[in-house]
Amino acid sequence: MKKFLIALGIVSLCIILGLHLSQEYIVQVKPVSEGIKYKNDGEIQLYGEIVDGSFRIISPNTYAFELTDGKATVSVIYAGELPSTFKEGSRVTLTGEFNGSVFRAYRMLTKCPSKYEQLKSRE
Repeated sequence: MKKFLIALGIVSLCIILGLHLSQEYIVQVKPVSEGIKYKNDGEIQLYGEIVDGSFRIISPNTYAFELTDGKATVSVIYAGELPSTFKEGSRVTLTGEFNGSVFRAYRMLTKCPSKYEQLKSRE
């Protein structure tokens, strides 16, 4: 019984520690563009809208664009495969690091388009 309780305590501690270390901050563009620092070794999730006309291909699987929250804009370099729902003007959540002038992202989630929005606009 004593071994079981010790093992349970170790597993619980590992789970709690793992959850704490894997936390990422989801922030909008303005605080990042103003240089506000976040813990977790600089890794954050940045939420905003891709500025129309700003998207360009740098090399295969490397892209540059501007991201805005309506109050501020930040330059982004994204290294990775684009999601199938990616388009200019769409809202995205990027995971990466901000070096003071450019946000370098390696993961992108796009907001799924809603078929219900199209149906609502027809009525």
